[in-house]
Amino acid sequence: MQGEGLCEEGEGTLGSNPASQEEDGRGEEFPALCSSQDQAMMHDCYSKIVDKLSAANPTMVLQVQMLVGELRRVTLLWDELWLGVLQQQHMHVLRRIQQLEDEVKRVQNNNTLRKEEKVAIMCEKHSALMRPVVFALDHVRGITTTPAETPHETWFQQTYGDAITSALERLKSPHNPANPASSWVPFKQIMLSLQQRAQKRTSYLLRLDHISPRLAAMATTEMALPGEVSATDALTIQSVGNTITILPTKTKPKKLHFLGSDGRNYPYLFKGLEDLHLDERIMQFLSIVNTMFTKVNQQERPHFHARHYSVTPLGTRSGLIQWVDGATPLFGLYKRWQQREAVLQAQKAQDSFQQQPQPLPLVPRPSELYYSKIGPALKGVGLSLDVSRRDWPLSVMRDVLKELMASTPPNLLAKELWCSCTTSSEWWRVTQSYARSTAVMSMVGYIIGLGDRHLDNVLIDMTTGEVVHIDYNVCFEKGKSLRVPEKVPFRMTHNIETALGVTGVEGIFRLSCEQVIQMMRRGRETLLTLLEAFVYDPLVDWTAGGEVGFAGAVYGGGGQQAENKQSKREMERDITRSLFSSRVAEIKVGRGDRHTSSSICLKWHSVPYRSSPVCCEFANSDHLSFPLPDVL
Repeated sequence: MQGEGLCEEGEGTLGSNPASQEEDGRGEEFPALCSSQDQAMMHDCYSKIVDKLSAANPTMVLQVQMLVGELRRVTLLWDELWLGVLQQQHMHVLRRIQQLEDEVKRVQNNNTLRKEEKVAIMCEKHSALMRPVVFALDHVRGITTTPAETPHETWFQQTYGDAITSALERLKSPHNPANPASSWVPFKQIMLSLQQRAQKRTSYLLRLDHISPRLAAMATTEMALPGEVSATDALTIQSVGNTITILPTKTKPKKLHFLGSDGRNYPYLFKGLEDLHLDERIMQFLSIVNTMFTKVNQQERPHFHARHYSVTPLGTRSGLIQWVDGATPLFGLYKRWQQREAVLQAQKAQDSFQQQPQPLPLVPRPSELYYSKIGPALKGVGLSLDVSRRDWPLSVMRDVLKELMASTPPNLLAKELWCSCTTSSEWWRVTQSYARSTAVMSMVGYIIGLGDRHLDNVLIDMTTGEVVHIDYNVCFEKGKSLRVPEKVPFRMTHNIETALGVTGVEGIFRLSCEQVIQMMRRGRETLLTLLEAFVYDPLVDWTAGGEVGFAGAVYGGGGQQAENKQSKREMERDITRSLFSSRVAEIKVGRGDRHTSSSICLKWHSVPYRSSPVCCEFANSDHLSFPLPDVL
């Protein structure tokens, strides 16, 4: 979900030394030159490796290239790409429309301008302020106007292709510049249409032969299953299941199945819009931590173990994640309780009023529950939800939290663990395993600064009691810099604490936490050596210059072409010049010889001014003759 600013950074001042400006320019070009040379060298090295592998096993290399290419294709389907980009740009456009409306009012109130001059100036301002939006949408349009290679791409072009083209033309050349909001209406209609389609249940299931026929036709390959290690022969991919499930989360990950050479189905989650190299390295970190637990596990029961899974990055913005079987998200337990409560309340209402059976009410989301409580609470102290969250009184938020905790049973997880066991001894073993696993993952998460621990990212295996954490994208205290900062070292809510048993956090949980910290301290040299990889090989998400939006995730991160790159600084410079030239065009003063030199200077030293049709028109009408010091 990234705003572009206008003139946020200085571009130099009048009268500055030209030599220093040229030197600054060389300073900006040098890192880019070094970066391109490094990329060329790395590309050459990778090409040589691929050539060697192709000479040894050409069939497998071709199959891997085809698999990776087709998986990258389904990372972000064209309708998902446009919906994400339009939602991302919508808030920026609303701010720019508000700014344009203010500009329109000022131009309309200028009685010294003729009607056609006002229209020309408003068009010029609209073009300047909407240039970043047009640039982003034009880039995405270039991606989705390439020849279609799948039935899904053909469907998208036939359904939305003409509408997108006409909407982009209207945004570039508005029919009514006095009403800036009208230029965004066509794209808003496209966004609403894509939203309605995405919210349908049927859109969560896709046919592989519709989005990637080549992948659906793949059979009996020599490729090994990602992350599957066999003591005998390597398991290979025989085919890919034809049903693709889209998970209804922000990044729209896709669940698919590989049929292995042993006849079993292996589920994987294919995820885009994120760099999975971080998850891959955290899995390495967890495996090393498990190695450190080997000695103590010879004496301790249940074992110390950090459960992990296979992560295979397939590019800078996509990868395959091994599906964790047998584990249930904690949010699933909470949602099932909500559904049971909704059914119970509906039955009570039906029995009390002798009514006909009514459809079940919709279960509210956690965010909806929170805002339904916080809204009236803020209103009680004279505030509204429009007030910045950092200005909300702490006492009000604390009272709302206590109210929400009181309305939720604290033993949901404890009851689920109890119901999953058949004997008291099994329940004791599962509870002890849960407490130890929670301690291990809490301490490991604390060491690596793990955040974003919402209930969908914490899973539990009911048969063993083991806790499984997924999605390590918010790591190394990154959560402290979020819009709503995360301040807790690990998640320990009342449901998680109740499931620890009668001793709560003071029993096996505390002892296990102390042991985990002690063992990790003894092996800190090994762990720090592994973590040094983040210093010398930073992740794509942390480096400057990479495109991290939706367009940058197309084909697994290969959607950005070199010829389409335009620096933010260059675009801001062009916008500033255009706005300045159109502002100059609004000013009308008397003629005079003393104004000639300044108007000529403005005419020939402002590149957008020379090329602007508005300024070229006004250059001959003496509207731009004014003393330069009066303007600056």
